Amino acid sequence: MISQNGLTFMTQNVHPDAHMEALFTGDVVADGEGCLRTAAPDEHVVVWPAGYTLDTSGTDAVVMDDAGSVVGTLGGAFSLAGGEVPVLLESMGFTDADRTRSEACPGPYWIVNDES
Repeated sequence: MISQNGLTFMTQNVHPDAHMEALFTGDVVADGEGCLRTAAPDEHVVVWPAGYTLDTSGTDAVVMDDAGSVVGTLGGAFSLAGGEVPVLLESMGFTDADRTRSEACPGPYWIVNDES
């Protein structure tokens, strides 16, 4: 989890062996605490794949994949393969420290797979 410019960008620590295959299509926005969430009505905290970054150097915050390609612009539409989980578990590669830091952005969570 990285905080920059008042935004909290949560990422996975590992590339998982298995992927959830649901699809979210819609806007990703920052909530009042700066957590990146899917837009209402679901409002899941987005947990990006390992290697993804948030670029806030321009006028818009842009999510980049591990190859440096733009995935989407915060406040705009995204298409994210993955799935919902109510909590972040150790079996998903999240440490105790990750789960403690995630309390700033309580779930549910949308775990994005790296094949979005």
